[in-house]
Amino acid sequence: MNWLRLFVLILFALIVQTVLMPHFKVFGVVPDLLLILVVISAIVLGRRYGIAVGVVAGFMQDILSSTVYVHIISKALIGYSIGFIKENILGAEEAISTVTVSIVSFISAVIDISFLYFFIGKPVSTIFYMLATIIIYSLYNMAITPLIYPAAKKIMLYDEEK
Repeated sequence: MNWLRLFVLILFALIVQTVLMPHFKVFGVVPDLLLILVVISAIVLGRRYGIAVGVVAGFMQDILSSTVYVHIISKALIGYSIGFIKENILGAEEAISTVTVSIVSFISAVIDISFLYFFIGKPVSTIFYMLATIIIYSLYNMAITPLIYPAAKKIMLYDEEK
């Protein structure tokens, strides 16, 4: 895998997420394209790439938000964990990508909210609103993963196809 191509893919996902995706809100929720990309890279390329993509994507996301290290930590942990699970437990990547993104979206949102509440002191809305938002976020990410997965995989494995 070419690291420059992977960086450009992350940057492209960040631009699409910040410029276009706010126009496609569902109940006020925007999908996390960077999280989806972290999961896909961990599934397709393994834990080494998963954690690297997680750190870079999380860093870029943290730069654009008011949080510090929240996205780096959650995305790096998720990238490594999914890569480890894929390499040691699971097999068929196409079958697990969509479900994995949904589960990881839920976990990522809980990590982010917990970190913001416990370490930064940002208030958390009512539990019902927070849970509804996390569920919509997870389902939205799950719904768009099949649209992103084939293209992202093709770009990630471009050198190996030659």
